[in-house]
Amino acid sequence: MRLIGSCLARLPDWAAKLARRRINSDLLRQALPFQRIQHIVKTTDAQPSDEAGTSIVVLVTGELLFDEETNPVRPRACLDVADGRR
Repeated sequence: MRLIGSCLARLPDWAAKLARRRINSDLLRQALPFQRIQHIVKTTDAQPSDEAGTSIVVLVTGELLFDEETNPVRPRACLDVADGRR
């Protein structure tokens, strides 16, 4: 999450707040069937997704290791964050 935070720091305040809220709500909605997890963030990128600058797309790739597993899961997360004032 540290790299995601540094990526979000480059965004407008409204976009960073919406992205953090979306990431946290997505994580809290899921039941976690493991005791320990190791997160390895490989890449992060944030780009405007419209010409007006009222929304952004955030892409994160990496690896997850669950409990004592040695083969990582390689997820990708893409969030489209829009200003609620549109």
